[in-house]
Amino acid sequence: MGLILGPLFIFWFLMAAYSVKIGYSLLAGSPLLSYKIIVVGLAIVLLGIYVYLGLASFKAKQELWVFAIPFFFMAHKVSFAVFSAALLIQWFGQNLLTNPYLKAVPFLIIFTIAAGALVGSFCSDDFMKKYNITITY
Repeated sequence: MGLILGPLFIFWFLMAAYSVKIGYSLLAGSPLLSYKIIVVGLAIVLLGIYVYLGLASFKAKQELWVFAIPFFFMAHKVSFAVFSAALLIQWFGQNLLTNPYLKAVPFLIIFTIAAGALVGSFCSDDFMKKYNITITY
């Protein structure tokens, strides 16, 4: 499984680092402290919601394949499509977004999905232990 999850992990790690770079440049360009607090707070809240809802979909399971949750977070097609759309907006559509709060939306989406893939994957073992889900291999 390392041949599949390894490159996915590296990809999401690099995208999470890139999203931090986007966030830094976004926040460094704004002189308002309230804007920075809102954007950072919203990023953390959205990350928590994304991971919570992703893990909550597995609560009712009695047994799971050992890589089911990491695959859910790292290879989810809908999340990857939304991530790709936000990345394209970040690269090519920033001049269309005039409101500073709208400029933060691509960063929030990219950060939420990229960091959520990593956090959700790392929390999967603890989640399975907490809800007494049997691990199958």
